[in-house]
Amino acid sequence: MDTLFWNKLNPYIKIKPAKKIFRNGLMYKLVLCQIEGCRAIKSNLGVKNYVELFDCPMLAEKIKNLEILKNLSTIYSYRIEGNTIAFFTKTEEELKEIVKVIPKNYREHIREIEGPINQTHAEKLKNNIIFNMKNKNFKYKVSLHDGLYEVSDLISIVNYLKNSGAEIPKWHQNLTNDRSFSKAYLYGKYFYTDDTSIFPFIELIRPRTINKIFRLDSIESLNKV
Repeated sequence: MDTLFWNKLNPYIKIKPAKKIFRNGLMYKLVLCQIEGCRAIKSNLGVKNYVELFDCPMLAEKIKNLEILKNLSTIYSYRIEGNTIAFFTKTEEELKEIVKVIPKNYREHIREIEGPINQTHAEKLKNNIIFNMKNKNFKYKVSLHDGLYEVSDLISIVNYLKNSGAEIPKWHQNLTNDRSFSKAYLYGKYFYTDDTSIFPFIELIRPRTINKIFRLDSIESLNKV
């Protein structure tokens, strides 16, 4: 990444190596924080109407600035959480284009930039490799399909994973053998493993359990390239 450009723009920007590829194959992210009223950007009412409806104490200049961000949201993928808005792009050049368009006083609100640090990093991201994972002792992170599961199936899967040496986060701890409930809904669950041979056996216990398989790597390995 062009660290010289970003440091010159705002010396307090955190420049982070991308941990994984974002939705729709996007690899770069720019985060703006403390943007008052940014929820108006995703409102169907329009920025001005949203501000007037909810009686937000906001100057006309701020409304104009939010209109600029709303226009950007029609061009680039984005996510809003509280007073923070993140834009996602395919290239770093597109991030720079966003910077050219946003109001100059918003540049001090850029909290972080995230993307691949070199071509090797980019290629690995495209191949669904995850970096800087919490658990560096395993080769794979496996996500499960979201949905409703029979608890008996989940208990069988968990026991099988434990016996195989896989590591399972805390999501399985509420599954008990007392059968106080027969079904459970899973969302965003996963486990770590080194052994790819266990995947067919998991699918035998319950078809369509495994959603995606991610190869794990470390950012440190990229510095050796």
